[in-house]
Amino acid sequence: KRLETELRHKSECVTSLEEATRYLADLKDSVVMKCEERNVELTEEVASLQSEVQTLRQENESLRAKVEKEGDVDELQKQLELHKEQHAQLSALVEVMQDQAKGK
Repeated sequence: KRLETELRHKSECVTSLEEATRYLADLKDSVVMKCEERNVELTEEVASLQSEVQTLRQENESLRAKVEKEGDVDELQKQLELHKEQHAQLSALVEVMQDQAKGK
């Protein structure tokens, strides 16, 4: 009778361990599946962010080129003003010389 009770108890323990093992295997599978899903989400998010970074880099390059070009425009504007001043001085000098030539 005592052996029978011990055997039943051990059998119940084995059954409980088998159930616990199945539960843990299911839990592991569930965790692995959720991790794989999250990994896919994060991979997509990283790809999206990399694309956004590339777009921002291109915009930055475009703006940098525009700023450099505008810098060139500023330099050309300064040269134009200088040429206008020189032209005005030469025109004044020509007038003075013409006046002097008429006066002679």
